[in-house]
Amino acid sequence: VVREFEPCPAAKAFEARKLNLWYDDFPSEWDNLRLSDTKSITISNNNLTAVQALLKAINGDKSWIYLGGERRVGKSYLAVAFVNEYLAKELGSAAVINTSRRFKEINDLNFNDKEAFNNIISELSNVDLLVLDGFGDEYINDFIRDTIVLPILNERDSKNLLTIFTSRYTLNTVKDLYSGKSKVSSIRSEQLHELILSNINNEFYITGIPLG
Repeated sequence: VVREFEPCPAAKAFEARKLNLWYDDFPSEWDNLRLSDTKSITISNNNLTAVQALLKAINGDKSWIYLGGERRVGKSYLAVAFVNEYLAKELGSAAVINTSRRFKEINDLNFNDKEAFNNIISELSNVDLLVLDGFGDEYINDFIRDTIVLPILNERDSKNLLTIFTSRYTLNTVKDLYSGKSKVSSIRSEQLHELILSNINNEFYITGIPLG
């Protein structure tokens, strides 16, 4: 008699997570964070509306979410807690990318490996949930805006795919950062601003996530 062993539920969940988390630019000690776990994350009243928006997204709302705030106030922590909740509920694929690191990699691939460049653009355009962590901190030029950021976000907009931004900048400041010096650059920056603005319900300003 040959015994067949079924993987335990925890092992199955681990494998499903690996399969569905395409990029994980965050500390491994955050792997078990959950938005619903009040022992790990405590939400103050001034951040409650942002958390409510994330909970609505868990329940199917596709509105994009913009989490602004100073450095080290918990924006990324909150976004990753949401991603883990999303994956635990098996709602689809997800990617968390550090924009400074990944946009530079993608920019370099455009010159060194066009096929890999196209593959990453396609992945980030089509993953069910994309978190752009540190948006606005990336090296900014017209190429990155017009060949990486706008194509990804335009595609996600057309497919109604959930997108979350964390940034230490307001949307208006991001627009200014991407404006450049030419009139054409200013117009393209305005298009980026309007694209994000049209997909979010609110621009949230996180003032600190007390950790339990």
